[in-house]
Amino acid sequence: MKSLWIRFTGRVQGVNFRRDVSAFCRMLGISGWIRNNPDGSVEGEFHGDDTGMTRLLDALEGNFENAFITGRDVREIAWKDEKGFRIEH
Repeated sequence: MKSLWIRFTGRVQGVNFRRDVSAFCRMLGISGWIRNNPDGSVEGEFHGDDTGMTRLLDALEGNFENAFITGRDVREIAWKDEKGFRIEH
């Protein structure tokens, strides 16, 4: 099991990025949260098995649905046993 904190930059706000990532995480069985930041970036915590996390990271390279990711800061964090995936406001 793996837990990651990820900050995304690029065109990631105003394009349903949080909604799309949330739906993808639910499909993969990944728990955690995602939120917009005042600086235009989006950040989140993601908790899941190695296979799901690899699929998530692969999917979030460059383009994702209507978003265009130009930067991604990924940090491994302590495992959290969260239930479900939520969009924070």
